[in-house]
Amino acid sequence: DVIVVDRIDRWHRNVQKLLQDIHLFDEFGVRLVSVAEGIDFRDPWGRFILVMLGMLAQVYVEKLSRETSIGCR
Repeated sequence: DVIVVDRIDRWHRNVQKLLQDIHLFDEFGVRLVSVAEGIDFRDPWGRFILVMLGMLAQVYVEKLSRETSIGCR
């Protein structure tokens, strides 16, 4: 079984939840494929990149949220 996403940052923007899902996928033998990144997330370096992409997405959302709340004042 395979789950295909366009980009990691469109799928998850919380690194902890991303890692929980990856662990669940591993348990059930499900492969994650990202069209944009084209990285094998089963490989150790692929997992490293996955965590970095997830963290960048989370930082982006947190920063955007902070800037939006400042702009609303």
